[in-house]
Amino acid sequence: AGDCVLGRLDVRPALDGVEDGLLHLRWLEGRGIRVLNRADALLACHDKLQTALRLGRLGLPQPATVHVDDGAPVPRIAFPVVVKPAVKVRFMRVTRAKAWRADTRADLHALFQKACAIVPAGEAMVQELIPGGGDRQYAYCAFFKDGAAVASMAARRLRQHPWEFGRASTFVETVDEAGLVEHST
Repeated sequence: AGDCVLGRLDVRPALDGVEDGLLHLRWLEGRGIRVLNRADALLACHDKLQTALRLGRLGLPQPATVHVDDGAPVPRIAFPVVVKPAVKVRFMRVTRAKAWRADTRADLHALFQKACAIVPAGEAMVQELIPGGGDRQYAYCAFFKDGAAVASMAARRLRQHPWEFGRASTFVETVDEAGLVEHST
């Protein structure tokens, strides 16, 4: 079977990017070593816009997402919406928030301009707001072998802080949610 490496990188403690190691993972891939969680996949997971684009290409359901280039007008979208960065580290360091809610076009314009002053050009994005709190948010985690999940878990946040765009969950329950499993394989 040969050597295998599990790539696991997180956001740096200083919230200024992904931990070192991406170049090492690419080097290992280039040498023919099997890398689980390849560098490109890890980067896509840290970039919400890349995640949305990949989900869209796969036809997976997700909130409507609009990427707006710096200086371009914000397109029409149904309210309420969320203004957030594609890569959260810089944004959270400055605002201590994951996202901002906009209920009107005026809110959207003001918050989008504010976001563009914090994150690099092209990193601000607008996304449909899914109503409700963490109780409407599900997570699916699995270990895959040969393309099939051999162990998995689905969970729902029942309590998070802050309520609307939680950074921490204080009560989570495991759930049977067939739709999550269906879309993961």
